[in-house]
Amino acid sequence: MRLKDKAALVTGATAGLGQSIAEAFAREGAAVLVTGRDAARGEAVVEGIRSSGGRARFRRLDVTAEEEVEAAVAATVDEWGRLDVVVNNAGYYGPASMRPLAELPVAEWDRVIQVNLRGPFLVCRAAIPAMIRQGGGAIVSIASIRAIHCSHNLPAYTASKAALIQMTKSIALDYGAQNIRANAILPGVHDTPGGQQSYTDREEYLRRIASLTPLGRIGHPSGIAYAAVFLASDEAAYITGATLVVDGGRIAGEYRPHRSGPSTRRA
Repeated sequence: MRLKDKAALVTGATAGLGQSIAEAFAREGAAVLVTGRDAARGEAVVEGIRSSGGRARFRRLDVTAEEEVEAAVAATVDEWGRLDVVVNNAGYYGPASMRPLAELPVAEWDRVIQVNLRGPFLVCRAAIPAMIRQGGGAIVSIASIRAIHCSHNLPAYTASKAALIQMTKSIALDYGAQNIRANAILPGVHDTPGGQQSYTDREEYLRRIASLTPLGRIGHPSGIAYAAVFLASDEAAYITGATLVVDGGRIAGEYRPHRSGPSTRRA
């Protein structure tokens, strides 16, 4: 129960990494506001948490809409009397944004930046005053290894995630005196629906990612979830402004695949 008596707001929590984070937070004792744009999936996540004895509510949220964000923060405080943890997980990239910069539609650039950068800005801007009033809190932002290890054909995504890291560090500097900690997690490729967008064959996808990873396997969302649990917990009380890479060693340096071939086991 590492998050016992804490209240958390998790964005993009209706599937993938966000769902895993919300479920892990609830298992560790937190009350969780599950947010996202798909009400049916969100309610299903909440039902799963409650059936396991956890506390959760769902609220529909578009992180790019200022009034909705402010209302979600207020709803967390109204429901549980406090807001201890915010996880900025909602993110976006799609086939239309996976192209070189000169071929990228302006509208697609704007959409990526709106979700991946404006969203966390609005969430933090609304949450920080509530955290100050109660004496502190923790912000965990889900960035990407692509923020520090660039990739072909992802100019908007890589730019947004790099900026998210710097915004996180800025919060750590500006609000440390108010006992607010801010850290970023940099996931590698994990076994989520969003990660498979450029592959039509799942097994090919798993083999490809495993072949690029020193640990020889793709990551499981629970690895990110428990990294977030740690950074949100009192165990990380002296950690702020940090970036935690969770990628199976993929960006540690030059890597040659194992001779025996990659494994398709998940982390």
